[in-house]
Amino acid sequence: MADDVSGNPSGVSETLDFSLEELDDKEFDLPSIDTVPTLESILNEPDNESVLDDEDLAPVQLIHGDSLETSSVSSQESLLSDRTRKKDRSHRTLLQETHGSILRPSKLKNISAQLLSAADRVDAGMPTAMAVSNLIAVGTSHGLVLVFDPKQVLKWCLGSTAVGAQYGSVSSLSFNRDCTRLLSGFAKGQITMWDLTTGKLLRTITDAHPAGTAVLHVKFTDSFTVAVCSDSGGSVFELEFKRLIGVRTCDSRCLFSGSRGEVCIVEPLHMNLTIKDHPMQDVMILAMGTLSKVLLVSLKPQLKVMFTHPLKGDSSTLPLLAWQFVIIQVSERDRVIDPVLAFARDSAIYFYQVVCNTPQDIKCQGLQKMEVPYRLLSIQWMNPRTLVCLDTAEKLHVIDVRSEEELEVIDISDVQLVYGSSHFKSLATGGNVSQALAYAGGQACYQSVVSYSGQLFLLGTKTVHVMSLRTWRERIDVLVKQNRYRDALALALSFYEGRAKAVLGLSGSPQKKRETIAELMLDLLFEFVDLSMTQFCPDQGKVEELEEYYQTVVPVCVDYCLHLGRTVIPIANYMLVVSGFGYITNIMRSTSYSEEEKFTLQKQAMAKLQELVEIDCKQAAQMVITGFATNLNDIVAKLSNNRKLQFQFLQGVILYKDTSGSAINTDRQISIDPEIYELYIDLLCQFKPGDVANYVKMTEGYRLEQTLAICRRHKISDAMAFLLEKAGDVQGAFSIILENLQGKLKAVTEVLQDPSQSGKDLTVELGEVQAVLLVIIQLCQRNSNKMDEAGREALWFPLLEAMMSPQRKIKDVAEKRYVDEVKELTHHVLNSMMGYIALPAILQKIMQDPAYNTGKFGEVKELILGMLETYNYEETLMTTCKNLMYHDLHLHLSHLTAVAGRSYIARQQQCNMCSKHYSGILESEAIIVFRCGHSYHTNCLQSVGSVHLVEGEEVWVCYLCSNMKRGRLHSTRFHRALLTPSGSQSIPRTDTNNQSKEFSIDPQAIEAFENFRRSMKTPSRLAILMELSKSGAGTKLGHSRTPTSILQNERFQLRLAPPPLESS
Repeated sequence: MADDVSGNPSGVSETLDFSLEELDDKEFDLPSIDTVPTLESILNEPDNESVLDDEDLAPVQLIHGDSLETSSVSSQESLLSDRTRKKDRSHRTLLQETHGSILRPSKLKNISAQLLSAADRVDAGMPTAMAVSNLIAVGTSHGLVLVFDPKQVLKWCLGSTAVGAQYGSVSSLSFNRDCTRLLSGFAKGQITMWDLTTGKLLRTITDAHPAGTAVLHVKFTDSFTVAVCSDSGGSVFELEFKRLIGVRTCDSRCLFSGSRGEVCIVEPLHMNLTIKDHPMQDVMILAMGTLSKVLLVSLKPQLKVMFTHPLKGDSSTLPLLAWQFVIIQVSERDRVIDPVLAFARDSAIYFYQVVCNTPQDIKCQGLQKMEVPYRLLSIQWMNPRTLVCLDTAEKLHVIDVRSEEELEVIDISDVQLVYGSSHFKSLATGGNVSQALAYAGGQACYQSVVSYSGQLFLLGTKTVHVMSLRTWRERIDVLVKQNRYRDALALALSFYEGRAKAVLGLSGSPQKKRETIAELMLDLLFEFVDLSMTQFCPDQGKVEELEEYYQTVVPVCVDYCLHLGRTVIPIANYMLVVSGFGYITNIMRSTSYSEEEKFTLQKQAMAKLQELVEIDCKQAAQMVITGFATNLNDIVAKLSNNRKLQFQFLQGVILYKDTSGSAINTDRQISIDPEIYELYIDLLCQFKPGDVANYVKMTEGYRLEQTLAICRRHKISDAMAFLLEKAGDVQGAFSIILENLQGKLKAVTEVLQDPSQSGKDLTVELGEVQAVLLVIIQLCQRNSNKMDEAGREALWFPLLEAMMSPQRKIKDVAEKRYVDEVKELTHHVLNSMMGYIALPAILQKIMQDPAYNTGKFGEVKELILGMLETYNYEETLMTTCKNLMYHDLHLHLSHLTAVAGRSYIARQQQCNMCSKHYSGILESEAIIVFRCGHSYHTNCLQSVGSVHLVEGEEVWVCYLCSNMKRGRLHSTRFHRALLTPSGSQSIPRTDTNNQSKEFSIDPQAIEAFENFRRSMKTPSRLAILMELSKSGAGTKLGHSRTPTSILQNERFQLRLAPPPLESS
């Protein structure tokens, strides 16, 4: 990005200081005058003077960007004036059941955790400011700026605590349009610019504004080289960044001096880049808000005051600004996309449209004024129809701008919002601000409440939260999960009739929208009826209570069916059927009826079983299983004449089993014989063959061989492959999937060779190839670790050959795009097999293939570079591992050497066994001194059995210490020797009567322990290092490793995938 722009030739800062005689305000319907007033004089005008006359305010309509439905923002009765709109506002505080949950709150956990970690580890301090674009930047009280990517991964940590001690806390942040630059303002007045592509500091600006004032706002405009800033003195400056002869400079121009009134907020207009050929693309507009006025100033093409409006409110409140591009209906046929400025103070919100005919002809037109019953801290647009307001009680209010309805209220006090009151009081520079600004800034949260791309970000003292608009389906699902079906149906009906507010995600023509919503409402009605007849229905009580309950359920269903224009009969039949099933089940469980009556009812129900299954297979299965004392196999046999009906009944049985029992409620689980499972799988192969593979993967209870035979009979290849792999026949499963892959590759090859074939879409065919290839790669990866090298090659090389063979036939076809896609799939196979097959073997296989051994090196360059990258990666890992093990071994050996060279001194000059003095010891006698300080004659230790033979070596044990610890010896090797099994062992044990008993260890347990010991036995570190040193020496001499090398062991080889290659 070039920083060079054409600036002021003289290099002198210009101030917006027009004289009163030069102002020409024809747009305000004022007479021409010779001098223009300064901004200070405008600010000092009486607040009761209206800038716009009432006749200048025209009724317009706002249109939602996703539809053609108009949403009126103003009417003749709602034109801006000193009085608010006179109408009943009781509808604005609606219950949440009408609109559901509009905002979805969530916590950015990774960012929050890293902010706490930075505060603890690097003394970053608490969060103070935030900026959000394609990246998220958070400034801290100790001068650091943490920049995160959209995945909440820390990308840069800019600055240092030393700089923070000099500059103070971060008071403001701003990204440029493409997120390559970041401006940060500080509490002591400095401004820094960072390059976010390299993390380097580009500029430190110390003279952009008067010294001794804090930076309250610093914001980029749409230009990469122009920004604006405001300080705690109330002044506003334009910053122009230049780069001349490699030297980065910054020219500052004062736009407004705060000597007669402080600017509290600045907000430049950012153009919507998706709007083409907008007349405001060449215009740069800045909105400024003071404690008494709002000003709109154009910076480009010329510096000009376009609009002012007085602001009234409590002295403890600050002005608020928010821009949004909105589609505005100006007539029945004409509409425009213009920016709308929402500005507010205290409890009043104003909406003004900026109309640009030409860059020199810009006017502001009032749209609407809104009064809210609370004091405002922040206003932010979520979309062109929805505004979010934050009040002084830290509650978020979601407001529909068109109707002024309050859709939802959320308490965010648990966020612990960050306030910038210390910056407005300029505590870091001595508090040299006006009392009005210091008092109003007590709850300033300009830098902690940020809206971007339809999301609202909240900066807390320890966390970062985000509020997102829910889609229309999500809002209904929230109510359904809470079992609030009546509210969910009411909300769905408002979507259906077009009365809903803040609608998101509902696109298409009005007819398509209504059809989509109607389908969802019918599903909700059936779910509501099902729960009303089962879970919500009273279990006991008088008949009158049941009638009263049904009177609350049935009208709901009837009303919604009439709204949708659907007949009520299917819903009523469904209610009767559900009630009938429950009636039969209750009678069969009741003790008030005789066995004869129950038998008669069961007989009649079984006679009508076919009709019951056709109505609801799950309810029919539940009735049979829980109510009838009949064998399930007998009932299935009665339905054998009708295979379709038998399938539906078994489907209900399986569905009821899956939903009734669980691992926690084992008493509710029902048992089904394997024959029933196998019959259902057989019927599933006949009626729904595409569901067989998923069912056998997710279900247990069937017999493997019988199920495999069923799948073979019906030729369900994917299910056969899964069952073969489950049975241990990996090669058989691989062969089946490979055959399927080869068939699909053959079809692709035929279409590429003969493009005249009609009815086949190459994109679809390649998609099927990719799906099958993914399945077979996963099969090979799952089983490669269980095989030796030959077994792995038997899986991967045939797969590689299957992918390479079609390329020999299609390498000369005209459709190079599809040829490249086939090669990409081959690359995927190679990348997947690199962790399991030796790289030289893969390279040899590639170079021997005719599709690759001819032509230029560029055809296989990517393959070879990827393999070399993997080789270098694994070699680096091996070298690092060897160096670490060398270092570890050196530390251990040095410790052992120090211990072995340390001398031990006996506590006494006599034997602890025989008490004889050592002064008269003979030369043939030996003395043993232990680490504990005890010493003995060797003959004395041998006489009491304190010497043991372990692995051919004598192991001496201190007699006194071993007796004190009741025979637990210090020697680990001695304990291992005692555990060495040699058939059945007898272990003595003393019981409470001191009588010696013996019991035998089970030989199977001994064998299992021995197998476990052998499996856990690994080469020592010394052996591995010796092998590495030998292999290293052998490599230098040109020798290869021996087949019996430890490094060739299956468990020693690395199973690593290479890092992804970065595309150039």
